[in-house]
Amino acid sequence: MSALITHIVLAEKVFEKYFTDMDKREFVVGTCFPDIRYLGVVEREKTHFEGYKFTDLKNEDSFTAGLKLHSIVDNDMNRRFMKESTLLSFFPSDFDHAHSAVKILEDVVLYEKVKNWGEIISYFDMVLDKEIHFGISPEAISKWHRRLIKYFGQKPDRVEDIVDIYDRPEDAIEVMEAIGMIKDKGKAVRIIEDYYENFEKVIIN
Repeated sequence: MSALITHIVLAEKVFEKYFTDMDKREFVVGTCFPDIRYLGVVEREKTHFEGYKFTDLKNEDSFTAGLKLHSIVDNDMNRRFMKESTLLSFFPSDFDHAHSAVKILEDVVLYEKVKNWGEIISYFDMVLDKEIHFGISPEAISKWHRRLIKYFGQKPDRVEDIVDIYDRPEDAIEVMEAIGMIKDKGKAVRIIEDYYENFEKVIIN
């Protein structure tokens, strides 16, 4: 599982090479849409899927391809970073927010891989019909878009940058404090950057 900047960064990495025949706005909005569930407006099972491969995405419309890429990335990240890799070991074993801290660290490390955040942010200035098809109100979708616009506006390396992601501000404080105290941060950063560099080899099968 990944946080939203990581989803954008990885979508950008593959779009220009594999999906240029698709609508980029719909693709990018689609890859962020599944986590609207954090607003409590839809069940996770309705926006996250199992069993899809990267090669399946070419058969989808632009929004759905982005939507399903989100699940492919989440599933692979969960396996590699939360189960198989050592990233969680960089945090105390009794730390309740280690998974969240890993996701935010990914976003901090990868944020500058994208140079066109202004363009990305502009994609969320309207609600797409395909978003409404999930039975979520346009008001809730607009709220989600505003949250993304704010989050994508800067590298999320301060508490105030991530506070909207959490139900309680104190959770955001704990996550950022943990990242600040991480053991061997350089090694953790290298693991994340290596995943980014080898993303295509990892995800395309």
